[in-house]
Amino acid sequence: MVEYSGAWTHESVRLLAGNDDPLRVVTAKAQKLVADAIAEGWAGPPFDPIRLATEHLRLDVVATDEVNDARTVPTAHGARIEFNPNRPRERRRYSVAHEIAHTLFPDYTERVRHRGSNHEQASPSDWQLETLCNVAAAEILMPRQTLPTISPEAMDIDVL
Repeated sequence: MVEYSGAWTHESVRLLAGNDDPLRVVTAKAQKLVADAIAEGWAGPPFDPIRLATEHLRLDVVATDEVNDARTVPTAHGARIEFNPNRPRERRRYSVAHEIAHTLFPDYTERVRHRGSNHEQASPSDWQLETLCNVAAAEILMPRQTLPTISPEAMDIDVL
């Protein structure tokens, strides 16, 4: 797992984790989201993040070429995920999973969150939030609990 030994300063990250390790908190939340969705019939691989968003989280997901990659937009009923349908399929899947990860943060309905957006408007600590969303997106697209167990012997360089 990725580790960060510095101070977590991003407001959303601090709201999410309090005094806990944000990496552990966001990973646990993503794993619980996935486990709950799988229990309700979400299946893969490949795991479809649009189905996760629409069927499990009840979020609107809209394809629009008005965004560079994707964004989470607050609505009267929570949030809507918008993604660019002109991006390659794998990029769209990852971008939607990343936006789902934004919904794990308690303040996700307070402002628009952009993936692949204009970095001039980014705060110096936005990388913390975006990194945690990337970690959660990986958990969503490749759920750890669905991967086969690999024995330590299988990791031997000669076997690989």
